[in-house]
Amino acid sequence: MNMRALLVLLSTLQLGACAIIPALEGDLNEQLDRSLAENDYTRALDIITYVRKDHPDYTRLVALRPSVEARAKAFEQAQIRRAAELTAQGDWAAAIAIYREAIGKLPHSTALRTELQAFRRRQANRIEELKIERLVARARWLERAITLQRAIVQVDPDDWIENRQLERYQDEASELATDLTRIGSNALEKENLGVAARTLPIAARLSPSPSSESAKDRLSQAEAAQVQEQRRSRTQALEKLHQRETTTTLAEYRKALETGNLRRARQLMMRLSEIDGQDPEVQDERRKFEGKLDQVLRTHLESAISLYGRGNFDEAIAHWKRVLEIDPEHEQARAGVERAERVMQKLKELREKQTGTGGQHIS
Repeated sequence: MNMRALLVLLSTLQLGACAIIPALEGDLNEQLDRSLAENDYTRALDIITYVRKDHPDYTRLVALRPSVEARAKAFEQAQIRRAAELTAQGDWAAAIAIYREAIGKLPHSTALRTELQAFRRRQANRIEELKIERLVARARWLERAITLQRAIVQVDPDDWIENRQLERYQDEASELATDLTRIGSNALEKENLGVAARTLPIAARLSPSPSSESAKDRLSQAEAAQVQEQRRSRTQALEKLHQRETTTTLAEYRKALETGNLRRARQLMMRLSEIDGQDPEVQDERRKFEGKLDQVLRTHLESAISLYGRGNFDEAIAHWKRVLEIDPEHEQARAGVERAERVMQKLKELREKQTGTGGQHIS
C-alpha cells in the first residue's frame, strides 16, 4: 500500500470514529432505552459495542448485549411472520412497508434480506399471473366481440366501417393468440399445466393456426399423462397404506395369538384377508391359524359331545360356549347349547313334578 492510500484510509477511519464518539456522549442508559422503545436495535447494539471501557455504566451495558440481541431476533422473526400474513391476505403494499421498516431497524439482518428476496420473487410471479389473466380476459372478450361483429357484417356486408372493425378485431386476435400460444408453450415446457390449460385452448379458438393447434395437442397429451401419473400415484399410495395396515394388523394378530385370545385373532385374520388376502405372508399365517383353530374347536366339540352323552350337560355347555366365544356363528355349537339347555329344563321340570307328587302322597 502506498503512502497516499494509507493516508486516505487513516482519514476515513478518523471520520468514522468521529461519527461514533459524539453519538455516545450523554446518558447512554437513556439512549439505549429510547432505541429499544423505537425498535432501533442497530443503534442499541452500537451503544453497547462502542461504549468506552471507562464509562461508569460500561459493565451494565455490555451485560445487556444477550438480551438486546434476543429482542432484535424476536423483532426480526415477528416482522417476517407479519409480512407473510399480509402477503397471504393479498395486502402486498403493507407487506412491503413491513420489510422496509424492519430492514431500516436491522439493516444487517441476513434473514430479513433473504425473506425480502423471496417476497420479491413471489411478487414477480403474482404480477406475471395477473398479466396472463388479463390477456385471457381480453381474449374472451375478443371471442365474443368477433362473433357479434361478424353478425353485424352479415346483416350489412356493404358497411365499410363495420367490416374494418371486424378486421381490426381479427388482427388483434391473431396477435393475442400468438402471445397466448407462446406463454402456454413455455408453461408446458415447465410442466405448468394450469397456465397452459388457461391459455392454449382459447388461443386455438381465437385464431387457429398450426402452432396453436400443435400446442393444444401437446397440452392434451400432457394432461393425459398427468392423469395417468395421478392414478399411478394414488395406486402406490393405497398400496403403501394397505402395506402399513397389513403390517400393523399382522402384529396385533400375532399378539392375540400369543395371549391365547383366539376370538380376537380370528377377527384380525379376517381383516387381514380383506386387506391383502393375496400376500404370501398373510396366506401362510392364515393356513397355520386355520389349522390351529380347527384343532381347538374340534377338541371342544368332541369334549362337549362326550360330556353330553354321559349326562354332564353343564360341562358340555361350557365347551360349546367356548366354541361360540371363538366363533359366534358356529351352528353346531349353538345347536348343542340349545339342545342341552332344553334337556336340562325338562329334567328340572320332571324333578319338580316328582317332588310335588311325592309331597302330596306323604301328606
